[in-house]
Amino acid sequence: AWFWDFGDGTANGSGQTTTHTYANAISYTAKHWIRTDKGCLSDTTSQTVVINALPVPSFTFTSPACQFKNVTFTNTSTTATGNIIKWIWDFGDGNIDTLLSGAPFTYVYNTAGTYIVKLSTETDKGCKNVLPFVQNVVISPKPAAGFILPEVCLSDAFAQFIDTSSVVSGNITNWAWDFGDPASGGFNTSVLQNPPHRYNAIGNYTATLIITTNNGCRDTIAPSFTVNGDIPVANFNPLPGDFCANDSVAIQNASTVNFGNVTKVDIYWDNANAPTVFETDDFPFSGKIYKHLYP
Repeated sequence: AWFWDFGDGTANGSGQTTTHTYANAISYTAKHWIRTDKGCLSDTTSQTVVINALPVPSFTFTSPACQFKNVTFTNTSTTATGNIIKWIWDFGDGNIDTLLSGAPFTYVYNTAGTYIVKLSTETDKGCKNVLPFVQNVVISPKPAAGFILPEVCLSDAFAQFIDTSSVVSGNITNWAWDFGDPASGGFNTSVLQNPPHRYNAIGNYTATLIITTNNGCRDTIAPSFTVNGDIPVANFNPLPGDFCANDSVAIQNASTVNFGNVTKVDIYWDNANAPTVFETDDFPFSGKIYKHLYP
């Protein structure tokens, strides 16, 4: 027969080979002796058994956690004995990484949602945690910044900016505008959703809009547009033809402005007899041809 004293006050073990689980991470004196089939007992041998502590995994992550944005994970795991040498990360999106460093790192989620992130650790003593450390990481959707570019001339009272930004879930709570007009001083910025701005010089400008949601996620858009001149000159050229009663009359746009582009034309085909009837084109360009069939 084989006898084992595990040194922790629990019942003795038996068998030529045995296993035992210790509850505490300390040193124990284990003893072993045998009895022959003649009833003789052997001497007792003893050895010191050092039980190392299990590592305790833990981590934090940065907030806000937004779609397409780096999320920084910071390891805060500890161990009472030895050193942690391996970190096994399950990011909850099907990706599992085994890292050999506990340094902070970044990770990107391309889809909004809630991810169950798990961390397990292993020490240089070969000890592994029993259960992983688990946290829910909520990734909020990235908003889409947008606005309607103003069609504005220098003589206009102001340029009207109209916000068209959107977000899949949550709400947009902040609008930060930069009108690209530093000469206007403190009037160059606004926090209104649909702000006006007065430009005092013709030229090309870049307006920037930064939006922020209630979850702290942001997006930026910065398109360019033109503040057109204040001296438009309406003009057109009749295209040659026989001008028959059953055929259309064609004219070619020749309107100009002292800077920028003509953004709208109104064509009065019979200004003498029908001065309130006109055709509007919001997308004119030099040389564009218009046709009209008179009754």
